[in-house]
Amino acid sequence: MSELITNSATVPPLNGYSINTKKRNPKIDSTIAMLFNTYKFADYEEQVIDLLQRVCTVSFKTMEILQQMSTESS
Repeated sequence: MSELITNSATVPPLNGYSINTKKRNPKIDSTIAMLFNTYKFADYEEQVIDLLQRVCTVSFKTMEILQQMSTESS
């Protein structure tokens, strides 16, 4: 994406589909958030950090393997 996204109004369409097609109703959204938003990051912080570490590790290991494969095949 060549544009820096500064807010949702400047998001360019992706493959002809605009992300901004859904219009929000602030009154309903705040009611739903108040009634159903029970997620607290602090409750899952350790699990999220662990998951991110695992994803990064797999990603780095994959890149190492790909580099080794490309040097061995040349």
